[in-house]
Amino acid sequence: KGFVYAVGAAFVSRVSGRGSLARSCRKYGIPFSREEGTGEAGHILKRHDAEVVLCSVPRRVSKESLACVPGGWINTHCGPLPDYKGLDAPFWCLRNGEPKLSVTLHYMAEDFDTGPIIAQGHIANSGEPYFRLVRKLFDMALDLNVEFVRTGRPAFAEAAPQDASKGR
Repeated sequence: KGFVYAVGAAFVSRVSGRGSLARSCRKYGIPFSREEGTGEAGHILKRHDAEVVLCSVPRRVSKESLACVPGGWINTHCGPLPDYKGLDAPFWCLRNGEPKLSVTLHYMAEDFDTGPIIAQGHIANSGEPYFRLVRKLFDMALDLNVEFVRTGRPAFAEAAPQDASKGR
């Protein structure tokens, strides 16, 4: 059932253009690059004079790559930081019966999912199937990223530091 939903959602997304960061970047005239790894990221980012990197990275990025962009790396995390760090936070939120699911934009730091929080969006845990809720989170993530790029705010200084004592 989940596979059929995921394939159907991917098809609708491609046809409608909704949910495509690349398409949204083109719409707003923002350079976009998809990289499979972060090893060469520093060279590519310097070559393009990148001001900021919007990404969804499931692993650590080197200190050198983080330092090569003046505006920092902004990670899209489908979970409520600082409470649910790491992979598949929506699963753990559902497993633990959380009343809401979240998307968090945060500046990346050397330690995984610990950087200052820029913005969060939330949806109710309505009891819908996992893939349907994750799709809603991805739509929200796209909206948060577009809003960040459109406004350029908040600045790094305005981002809220995370409470290191929290998190699972």
